[in-house]
Amino acid sequence: MNEHKATEIAYKNGYKQGMIDGVQIFTEQSRTDLKAIVEHYGINAQLTMCLEEMSELSKEICKYQRGVLHLNAIMEEVADVLITIEQVRLIFCITDYEIQNIIENKIHRTLMRIKQNNHECTECKQFVGCESYGRTCERFEHK
Repeated sequence: MNEHKATEIAYKNGYKQGMIDGVQIFTEQSRTDLKAIVEHYGINAQLTMCLEEMSELSKEICKYQRGVLHLNAIMEEVADVLITIEQVRLIFCITDYEIQNIIENKIHRTLMRIKQNNHECTECKQFVGCESYGRTCERFEHK
């Protein structure tokens, strides 16, 4: 499967899944259960588990980049990472409010960097990188 086709499939399937479409991923009960899991296995074990789960997700992403899409495996690993990240948040008492502020700031900063480093193509009005500033977009016929 070529890279563009895999990307298209992943985007369409990921979009349909709606993992962050306002759906509350962790309920109060699931947070209570995660606290019990941390208490049972211990902080160090769960921090190590988080590292292991992130590594497994990295492996699946590498497979995708080589043109092999296992969407179910990626979803499984994303779920495992989200679970262990939620445990990390519980361990370090990181609130939703604190994380939301950091996330919003990081997104805003990235968008500002994109805006500063990209310019509209004079003919197609698509955004192109700085190296193309003042020229038309190479992706289209009107070079």
